[in-house]
Amino acid sequence: MRIRKVLFTLGLVLLLAGCGPEDFLNPLFTKQDLVSDPLLPGTWEQKGDDRVLVLEFQPAPGGCYTLNAVSLPRDTGKPDEEGKPFHMKANACLVQLGQTRFLDIQPTKVPVEATSETFHLNLSAASGNESPFSPAVLYLEGGLFATLVPAGKSNRSSSSPEYELRLTLAHWIFKIYVDQATLRLSYFEPPGEVRTLRTGDLQKLALQYTDDSEVFSTLDDWQRRTGGSR
Repeated sequence: MRIRKVLFTLGLVLLLAGCGPEDFLNPLFTKQDLVSDPLLPGTWEQKGDDRVLVLEFQPAPGGCYTLNAVSLPRDTGKPDEEGKPFHMKANACLVQLGQTRFLDIQPTKVPVEATSETFHLNLSAASGNESPFSPAVLYLEGGLFATLVPAGKSNRSSSSPEYELRLTLAHWIFKIYVDQATLRLSYFEPPGEVRTLRTGDLQKLALQYTDDSEVFSTLDDWQRRTGGSR
């Protein structure tokens, strides 16, 4: 049996929080949950003691937004000492669940670096699994998930002699408030091992804790950059 072994470390720069939000394998939304808001597109700034965080939202095909996040030293407004912008690009989807709006963010362009970390797999006795390995879904530190599936698009049999390790970037979930001048994001950190919950169960969990300030920790506000949307 040949198993493709691919080992990665994801060098994510978490611009939205110092310690970073919780990582989720599945999105918070289905297509019918997506909404738009004319106040969200544009450029938003958060000024700290030593840096300026900039979030830029633009509408994208499919009903979501393109998010470009950049961090620059506050004193010069120039790239960091290595000469490269502190940058992240992501898909950002605005989600309406009941009376509450959430923002589901999934990075699309981040640095990935090879490493020598090792993980171990055991054969699973469970029937009906797509993969005979346990666990079938691996969480790799840094916001990266790996799923073991039979190799090839048409070969889905659990008896396949070859398997692929498919890498998926994590989703980050926030409760969102936005008006003409202010953007506020509170990131979702529910208790328990919930990283791999299916979308429906994840929605129920988000609604259960909507008003819990310990689960949705409020970040500092962003202010709309002078001049408004581009």
